[in-house]
Amino acid sequence: MSTTKINGKIENQTQLFTETGHTVHAQTVIFATGYEAQEEVKDKNAVILSSYAIATNQIADQAKWHDNMMIWETARPYLYARKTPDNRIIIGGLDESTGYLEKGIQWF
Repeated sequence: MSTTKINGKIENQTQLFTETGHTVHAQTVIFATGYEAQEEVKDKNAVILSSYAIATNQIADQAKWHDNMMIWETARPYLYARKTPDNRIIIGGLDESTGYLEKGIQWF
């Protein structure tokens, strides 16, 4: 996995500049990076939550998963399971408050 550093942005536009000289144009930009995103976005409606997921190794192709449907338990905490195109199973859920901003990020 690699990362791209964002060197700048134009306010009120969805245009970002990378350290490698590329420009990203998009209708919407989603920061899926954790607590740091709130410093960039500065959206008072943004809420930082933690979610968990695990993935299996690739499973045998003969393992049946009806029409690649997603399984979703809507109780709280929620739980979901789905099959990936490369025959893994992802299981995850439980949105919970991180408290990063309230507690600081001392454990990093």
